[in-house]
Amino acid sequence: MSLHYYKAYGLVFQSEFPIAGLTIASTSDKPDVVLKIGKLDVSPYKLVKGFLVKEVIPEGFLYGIKDLATFLVSDGNKVVVDPLTKETELWQMYLLGSVMGAILQQNGFLTMHGSAFVHDNKAHLILGASGMGKSSITMALHQKGYELLTDDISAIKFDSNKKPVLYVASKHIKLWQDAIEQLDTAQEDMPRVRESLPKFRLLLDTAHNDIRYELGHVFILNIKRLPEGQFAFKKLNTMEFLHHLNLNVYRKKFLLDMGNQKHAFFMLSQLANNAKGTVLSRTHSGTDVRLVAEEIEDFLQQ
Repeated sequence: MSLHYYKAYGLVFQSEFPIAGLTIASTSDKPDVVLKIGKLDVSPYKLVKGFLVKEVIPEGFLYGIKDLATFLVSDGNKVVVDPLTKETELWQMYLLGSVMGAILQQNGFLTMHGSAFVHDNKAHLILGASGMGKSSITMALHQKGYELLTDDISAIKFDSNKKPVLYVASKHIKLWQDAIEQLDTAQEDMPRVRESLPKFRLLLDTAHNDIRYELGHVFILNIKRLPEGQFAFKKLNTMEFLHHLNLNVYRKKFLLDMGNQKHAFFMLSQLANNAKGTVLSRTHSGTDVRLVAEEIEDFLQQ
């Protein structure tokens, strides 16, 4: 059997199957995470919302999507995948999304729901709920020449000086159809994130110089009634920042299920005390994400 080696988030992945969107690693690198194909029985577990199973079992964290795939994540170093469809792109969306979030959490990372880019050799993070424009704004910054580090999942740890560092992820980004049209980023045969959604995955031809960057500024996106084309920045104190960070943890329910919430809250507190946060408010409908990118660029250059 031919094995495939990839790297993302400072981890080396050894996989029995190819994965689009991850950087290829050397076959001589010792793997941190091994991915295998196998059979998993989810019949004893109830489906959540009709299509998901999320259960902590003795073997690890079980995550399944009806008619797509089931995953078992164990100790942060082993993943068993049971594909239920030949539509590989569809179940790999979940592998690089929710399942990757569980892998990172089991490896002690703080996972935030956001995208990141490089400015002045630091990683700057854009957080916000789904549909707030994190990915499209980061893509607009990428088009202005800023290196895109991660999309959707931002993985953070702390160095020996308690400074937060963000780890580089895969080379894919997920964008809604309107953002693709606005930014003119369409690619041939873009796979849908989900069959029922007008949201697609794009692969970027990027190469990163480092596997991690010191964290710079954290922007939290907010929708507010403002005149079209106007923006408002509000710098946050530590407690306000902690509140917003807590709201933007990626797959917080996974932390609760796996009993890691205490460690995660400690890391959130460290992050709030050792980084700077700002709320960026804007109108939602009709706002060109390129204007938002320019506002962020001007803010960082002040």
